[in-house]
Amino acid sequence: MIDTLLLPHYQKWIKPIIERLDLKRNITPNRITTLALSSGIVAGCMLWFKCLIAAFIVLLISGICDVLDGALARQRDLQSSWGCAYDIVGDRIVEVAVILGLYAFSPHTRATLCLFMLASALLCLTSFFVVGMMSQNSGQKSFHYSLGIVERFECFLLFFAMIIFPKYFSVLALVFILLVSLTAVIRMWQFYKIAERY
Repeated sequence: MIDTLLLPHYQKWIKPIIERLDLKRNITPNRITTLALSSGIVAGCMLWFKCLIAAFIVLLISGICDVLDGALARQRDLQSSWGCAYDIVGDRIVEVAVILGLYAFSPHTRATLCLFMLASALLCLTSFFVVGMMSQNSGQKSFHYSLGIVERFECFLLFFAMIIFPKYFSVLALVFILLVSLTAVIRMWQFYKIAERY
């Protein structure tokens, strides 16, 4: 939701970066996706070892790369089914790695909340793909992209907050669970209202 509002602003910010990357042909969108994926996994490992600052920095790198890969693909007109699938699966692996890292930080106190975080993410992801498969595509993405309360930007904001403020993990985790679950419910309700017209 927030990233949609900020889209015009960060497109201006990343445009010079994309133009420079476009000159370097050895840097491909899929390689940037691989960097986003690997740095996200490393962030989860850093949380496991309670290296919070390192986890924050590496996760930030992952988030930046996640913005750049798609932008570079559009710049070079290299959008592909494989690139789209790789990006989406990579994003989910990063989210799982971070949640597992948050769990490993204090397994005795965080187990239940992390389990519900994963469950809410699964519910939201299922609604995303079901609606995406059954809706006509009209955007820049390779498939119908149904927006929700929690998108990638909001997810990362909550992850960053959980890393920076570990004492407030329980509250932040509950916010995550509530908003992600609500996103799934709203998405399904909106699709139901559209489907009822036909």
